[in-house]
Amino acid sequence: MIYGSFAPLRTVSKDNQDSKAGDGAESDVSLKAIQARIIYVKSMRQVSSNNICIAPKLYEVLYVINISGANLKFPHSFPLKVPEEYRFSLLPHICFPDAEYFKTVSTYQSETFHFTLFDKEEKMYGYCLRIMGWTKSNSGKHPLCVKLPVAICILSKFSAPSFYNKLLSEIEKHLALPREKCFKYIRAIQKFGVPNAGANVSIPDYSENSDEDRIIISRPLDFHSVGCELTRALQLLDVDILVKAVASLLLERKVLFFSSSPSNLYHCCKAISSLLYPFKWPHMFIPVLPSCLTVHCCSEFPFLLGLSTNNYNSVLELLAESELLIINIDKGAIVKSYNDEDTILPKKIQRAVITALNLAKNMTDPTEMLRDVMISEAFVHMFVEMVGHYENHFVVQNDKLVFQKEGFLKMLFFYSADYRKIYQTNQRTFFEKRVDEYKWELSHDGESFSRRIEKTVRDFRERIIQKLKI
Repeated sequence: MIYGSFAPLRTVSKDNQDSKAGDGAESDVSLKAIQARIIYVKSMRQVSSNNICIAPKLYEVLYVINISGANLKFPHSFPLKVPEEYRFSLLPHICFPDAEYFKTVSTYQSETFHFTLFDKEEKMYGYCLRIMGWTKSNSGKHPLCVKLPVAICILSKFSAPSFYNKLLSEIEKHLALPREKCFKYIRAIQKFGVPNAGANVSIPDYSENSDEDRIIISRPLDFHSVGCELTRALQLLDVDILVKAVASLLLERKVLFFSSSPSNLYHCCKAISSLLYPFKWPHMFIPVLPSCLTVHCCSEFPFLLGLSTNNYNSVLELLAESELLIINIDKGAIVKSYNDEDTILPKKIQRAVITALNLAKNMTDPTEMLRDVMISEAFVHMFVEMVGHYENHFVVQNDKLVFQKEGFLKMLFFYSADYRKIYQTNQRTFFEKRVDEYKWELSHDGESFSRRIEKTVRDFRERIIQKLKI
């Protein structure tokens, strides 16, 4: 399905074939450079194998934040004396952006989300667990050692959402312990280091009878992930709007979403940022911006923000003279734009992505799981088409590995998007595996390949359905 959408891009002109044939010597040099690079990376990994932690502390600060009415406060912080650079007076508003109309629920509800802040040009990553309510016991009390509703917010210098979500799940489990034991656990885990990508950390587990129990939390080597927010975003936004939003982020522009639903804001912002894989959004990222922080919408730096429609008219007036992309999720419409979003991606690739997304949107998928995979694959394949040949442009000059920028740009189907350094490792990432498949595809008969890939997709879908039946 996805490969079929990109089929028109498979034709290679005779001139291009001739130019490739004439570059044999250069290809040999590139191959040697790549092999040398692999040996170097392996040697560096052996040197650093005994040092799997990249930071001495698992987190910089952990806050416990409570809401009472519209009032927000920090009843607890770890460490007790928070360093000045980690004191954010508006942090509670980010954790409870809906404080003005927040309602406690009588059933257990929890959610996690993350955000990125900038303070004095320093980047800080926030990971938040919110527990909105719990069914009370006969005594009228809930079984947790903290007052509800509560937000557990971790501040870290590292971008690792999957890893910190697992850590927050462990903390959530320990909230059912007596307060003294729970807080002892929170203080204890800070002393463990942040593992390298692909490594893990073993932390204590106080939730069992013995304090000697351990649990291992792994940090994925590759940050690629597929979640239900992709299907949700495709349901909320038209395909062309989704593509324009991703293209705008590639140019590191300002993108602002409006919705009356905090959940819709979070799902759309998270989906758009995740579709940038193998790249990461390096700028401000706050999926649900509280009303008291709308001034950030006037920032001169790129951002990806979500804002409640309660501030719709005032913010539009504030941004009347600014250049940015504004999308109203509730109306499924672009409110303000640069008027060039259709030209960011080359026409052929843009048509291929839109075709693939329309197929994914209209497919029959009771589980919704296969649709998420197809949406992710559409954009991964887009990047494979555009930058999948990056490693062919590393050559050795004066005993140094040099990236040939001009040759790389000449080979691109697109222009303007800033490229990032691909994570170097002796293990293949998800994106690199797709690059391998792309190269294999170009070296085989197109019709034969189409039949094989259709069978692969069909078998993959059947495996998912079988797993769900078990």
